Amino acid sequence: MRVAPWVVLIGLCSHALAVQAGKPQPGVEERDASELARARAALSRDDGPAARAIWQALADKGNPVAQRAIGLMYHGWDGVQKDPALAVQWFEKAAAQDDAVATLYLGYHYRSGAGVQKDPARAFELFLKAAKLGSAEAAWYVALAYMDGGDVQADPVAAARWFQFAAEHGSRMAQYRLGEMYEKGVGVERNIKQAVKWLTLAGEQGDELAQFSLGNYYEGSEDIPADELASARWYRLSAENGYAPAQLNHGLDLCEGRGLSKNVAAGRMWLRKSADQGQARADL
Repeated sequence: MRVAPWVVLIGLCSHALAVQAGKPQPGVEERDASELARARAALSRDDGPAARAIWQALADKGNPVAQRAIGLMYHGWDGVQKDPALAVQWFEKAAAQDDAVATLYLGYHYRSGAGVQKDPARAFELFLKAAKLGSAEAAWYVALAYMDGGDVQADPVAAARWFQFAAEHGSRMAQYRLGEMYEKGVGVERNIKQAVKWLTLAGEQGDELAQFSLGNYYEGSEDIPADELASARWYRLSAENGYAPAQLNHGLDLCEGRGLSKNVAAGRMWLRKSADQGQARADL
């Protein structure tokens, strides 16, 4: 498993969060949309206090986008004292109006216990709600929960469904996990072509595990014809991303001239990199 379930997102760019928080959603009244546009303009000139004042006024009137923005500020934004309890209060207000991002972040707080009593079951409910509201990130956490069990009964079919939702919205982690599920026939009917499709999408986004899996696939099997060039390319990309098993295979490809020009010196360099990470077979 690549990341622990229910990981709380921290350390995100505060400016990016704020810009996201200022985007109006369908149904927001025109006058509020105009004020939100003013807040975005303030951010574009790095005037955080002005944006905050606009959001606060709108939030006090019940605007969910502004409430979400205030929650994100207290969740963690440069220049604002972090206050998890206040963040929860504002996320609760926005989530009650079906704001997907606020619902997602509220789930983080209930899962971690930051600013509220820790409640994994409530966290899952919030992630599921946010996923149904269209949050691909929430869908990732819902899929992990269904896959791993623990806070919810394991359900590989439901996990596959939510991984697919997140994957279709560009999550490389979900694309990798969905590819694995198609490869193994877990939660879906085994389908190697689908596995390769999703692994390729993840690999093209730089996922080193997907790239390594593709290198393996293109070595050839009863499902996928051998393609030395493709195999060598995917091993190289995974190796460059620091994955030790791929560094081993890339080194061997170079030493043997398999799928690329033979270069023993370069091959040995990659074998050493692999060995430095504890890879068992790294013939120098």
